[in-house]
Amino acid sequence: MALPASLLLKRGVARRCPVCGSRGLFQHWVRMRPTCPGCGLRFRRTPGQWLGSWFLNICLAQAVVVALLVAEVGLTWPEGPSLAALVLVAAAAVAVPVAFFPYSRTIWTAIDLAMRPLELDDGVAPGVELEQLARLPARRPPRRRPPAGGPARRTSAGTDGRRPPSSGTPPGPERGAPGSTTG
Repeated sequence: MALPASLLLKRGVARRCPVCGSRGLFQHWVRMRPTCPGCGLRFRRTPGQWLGSWFLNICLAQAVVVALLVAEVGLTWPEGPSLAALVLVAAAAVAVPVAFFPYSRTIWTAIDLAMRPLELDDGVAPGVELEQLARLPARRPPRRRPPAGGPARRTSAGTDGRRPPSSGTPPGPERGAPGSTTG
C-alpha cells in the first residue's frame, strides 16, 4: 500500500521526507543528504532523478519574472519599465531559483513517490510505509446527501415505490388508474 499523494505532497512542501516526515534533509541550503536520516530513503532513486525538480524550479522562476515584467509594464505604461525595475526583475531571476531549490527537491521527491511507489532497493525498511499508514486517521465513509427534492419521506410503499398488495386483490394497476381495465 502506498501513502496518499496528498500526504506526500504536504510533506514535500514542508521540506520534509515524503515517506516518514522527518526534517534535516539538507546539509546546507543547496546540498541535500543522499538518504533520509529518519527512514533511509535514497533520494536519488534513478539516474536523472533531479530533472523534474529543475523543471519545477525553472517554471516558478519564469512565472515570477513574467509576473514582475507584466506588473511593471502595466504600472508604467506608456513610458515602459525603469532601469530599477529591470534590475529587480534580473535579481528575482537569480534569487527565486536559489530560494526555491530545497522545496523543488522535496516536492519532486514527493511527486516521484506518488507516481512510482517505494521499491525494495530504495533503502527504506519494508515496515516503514506500513507504520506511516497506521498513523493516519481512519477514513470516514462518505456522508449520504438527501435527494434534491428535500429529505427522504417514509411511506407505506415498498422500496420500489409501489404499494404492497392488500389481501384479496392481485398485484397490478390500481383501481381507476389510467390504463386499467376497471374503472
